[in-house]
Amino acid sequence: MPQSLHCVYGHLIFSTKDRFPTITGTYEKELYEYLGGIVRGLNSRLVEINGTSNHVHLLIRESKSVSAQDFMSQLKGDSSRWFNTTLKPPGQPRFSWQKDTVGSASARRK
Repeated sequence: MPQSLHCVYGHLIFSTKDRFPTITGTYEKELYEYLGGIVRGLNSRLVEINGTSNHVHLLIRESKSVSAQDFMSQLKGDSSRWFNTTLKPPGQPRFSWQKDTVGSASARRK
């Protein structure tokens, strides 16, 4: 019986709304862990995550069962809601990701 291998890596980059420097200190570690959980929940694998106070980079091994659009929608939406209910300090503006500004490139293993 024929089989196929699906092994696609993606480099995703997206920023906080208005490039507001929200991802700092403890927030960074907790947000990265939460993003990793979302990635795993979408049948993908987080290879690496990093960023600055206003944007993140994720290197993932993509799932063949979730479209790129659905993946990004869930990743950004779920993490924004979680951040606002769990981490957002009083008086700080609501956290959200910049809309329609996602950088994505496919990557390959050497």
